[in-house]
Amino acid sequence: MSLKIIFIQYIPAYRRIFNLTAIFLFFISTDLFSGSRFTGNVTDKNNIPLQDVNIELFPTSLGTTTDENGYFSFARVDNGKYILKFSHVSFKPFELEALSGTADKLKLKIQLQNNNIELVPISVTNISLFSEKKIIPREEIERSNSSSLVDLIDDLSPISIEEVDGINTKVSIRGSDSKQVCIMVDGTIINSKMDGSFNINSIPVEIIDHIEIFKGGDISLTSQGMGGIINIVTKKEIKGKEFSLKYSSLVYFSDRDNLTFDRFNNNQISAMVSWPLKTGNLVLSYNNKRNENNWSYINAAKADEYRYINNPNLPRIQGNAFDHSDNFYTMYSANFKKINYGLVFNYSLVKYGMPGWYDLPYESAFMEKDDASYKIFYDQKLSSSAGVKIDISQEMGSKHVYINEIDSFYFADNTDLYDNRKIKLSTSFNNGSIISFSGIEYKREEVESEMIVGFDRFRENYSAFSKLEWTNNIFNESYKFHLLGGIRQEYFSSTKEFETLYSYGTFTEFLKGRLSLIPKFNYSRNYRLPTFSSMFWADNLYTSGNPDLKPEFSNMYDTSLSLSYINPTFTTSIYFTYYYKELEDLIVWIKKSNGRYIPENQLGGEISGIESGVDLSFKNLFKINLSLNTLSSKQFTDNVVTNEKKIIYKPDIMFTSKMDYSYGDINFSLSSKYNGHMFLNETNSIDIDPFWLHGMEIAYQCSINEHFPVNYYLKIDNMFDEQYQIIYGYPMPGRKIETGIKLKLK
Repeated sequence: MSLKIIFIQYIPAYRRIFNLTAIFLFFISTDLFSGSRFTGNVTDKNNIPLQDVNIELFPTSLGTTTDENGYFSFARVDNGKYILKFSHVSFKPFELEALSGTADKLKLKIQLQNNNIELVPISVTNISLFSEKKIIPREEIERSNSSSLVDLIDDLSPISIEEVDGINTKVSIRGSDSKQVCIMVDGTIINSKMDGSFNINSIPVEIIDHIEIFKGGDISLTSQGMGGIINIVTKKEIKGKEFSLKYSSLVYFSDRDNLTFDRFNNNQISAMVSWPLKTGNLVLSYNNKRNENNWSYINAAKADEYRYINNPNLPRIQGNAFDHSDNFYTMYSANFKKINYGLVFNYSLVKYGMPGWYDLPYESAFMEKDDASYKIFYDQKLSSSAGVKIDISQEMGSKHVYINEIDSFYFADNTDLYDNRKIKLSTSFNNGSIISFSGIEYKREEVESEMIVGFDRFRENYSAFSKLEWTNNIFNESYKFHLLGGIRQEYFSSTKEFETLYSYGTFTEFLKGRLSLIPKFNYSRNYRLPTFSSMFWADNLYTSGNPDLKPEFSNMYDTSLSLSYINPTFTTSIYFTYYYKELEDLIVWIKKSNGRYIPENQLGGEISGIESGVDLSFKNLFKINLSLNTLSSKQFTDNVVTNEKKIIYKPDIMFTSKMDYSYGDINFSLSSKYNGHMFLNETNSIDIDPFWLHGMEIAYQCSINEHFPVNYYLKIDNMFDEQYQIIYGYPMPGRKIETGIKLKLK
């Protein structure tokens, strides 16, 4: 603990160093970052963008793939002659010679020719069998000015964010409980094994390469994602020399009160350097956040009217909701012939205030967490169609909760220690018509806490999985049929039982020129293990654990239809999905006749909904995204008061819209979100009215010189100062204004 205190005391020194570094960089230029950046677009003979085209840059070991718009980019390379090799299972290979150093950025336009037999363009590393999947690519993350992971995913359908005091963030996918959603980093679950929670805002945006969002489980990642999966893939392929620096500051400014200086005490700074070595590439990153999160609010939301009927416009100050964090990230990656290998190390220190309920606020309460993790990865391409991959990871740390509220008759001062380990071996095969992915995995989870019986508990999980996709043309190349199947066998040491999870599905592609139509059907069965807290909580006057708890299970069915039209001028797509989720053995804390709360497996529940949306893009200059989602839920319990009631915090309708426009060096966006009617308690006696939230962002990019781009931005959330709350007892902030600057040296 003494080392931690010393470290925190010297954080301001780091801030001064970064500020001086930024000033120094404004006045220097160097030939150290000479050469050119290679960017471009890949299309077919009809100028339709091609996704997942493999691109290799010889004689270097650099490689990349095109995104959904056919776009690719390489970081700056040294002066000289290079050969770019383009390959895709459906198209003839193509090579292009390029000379680096002739310009700051070389823009290329590549057109590939079809093979005689056109195969389905699917990348083994990115396929998601049996689950609707959304990928937020690196390019989109880097273009955005998001300061947190919540900013990146908040507008996505059908994700809903449940926030307590603006800090503790819970994520729900398709109406699931936030603890049923698996939060993963590089394929490793990082939800707390003690209580299933995770503060998703603690992961810095700067270390993220891309984000995979699964609306259900995924056989190859885990079957524990009964509420969906958010897999955060960290940066492992940064090539070339680059230094970046970002600083942002935000203020809460409400029309309901006067602006004070303490509202400006919210700052974040991050720095990253990428450096090529003879044997590979090294990336170092540091992120420092100091947000005091002081804002005022009026408790005039519908759920609070009866409490504040005499003073409905009385301003109050949100207190003790500070959010402090420091994160260090190191990555080393190398490529030798057909072998990729490397090491990722991450350390974070997080501390934030716990304000309690607004009627009973905590004056002295906080949570702090130390977390250190590493991952070793090895990926070898055995042939043009087969490969093998090994991942070894370990996460360890501590979580300390302190609450000292004598007036409220509540006190807590306990620390949980945890140690989670995983090793995974997987193989892949792809010959164009058959894609397979199989492997074995071992996990060990251990928690030590004075709050659970026996003070320490651990469990092990053994699993084997296999999934297969078979593709065949029907009639001709314009009709492709896909059949999917997968199985995962799990063994739990805690219950000493085997469980078999399986998934299957099918979809067909109808292609006619620039038009495509894809109907799809999926089924998957997934689970969630009970937490250590619910199983082994120490007996006391108020609560007791239940070691006989069974895992929760879900069966999810979804069917969808998507229609897309692509031409060189604009792209449009329309989608429609219906899903039904059946929940079994849900774990609920129930108050017994002796007054104690004990968790039990209840009967279950049902969730169904419709997702629909429209995406329009005009030459990547103007984009519109619209989505409309409806949700119906029902819980089954043994209590007549709560049986067949709607699940709390799940809006019946959610609408989102976002418009992006680019003009020269200026980018502008507007967003709106409608949150429909929802209930705030299990008996459905307290509800809230629907509300709208609107936001905007404007960014300007310029360059000090050809090696030094600078980006300035301004973001406003809740522009019209809406009074709302998402979780009962925790009113949310009003208008939030953020300004920032991002610097790069290439």
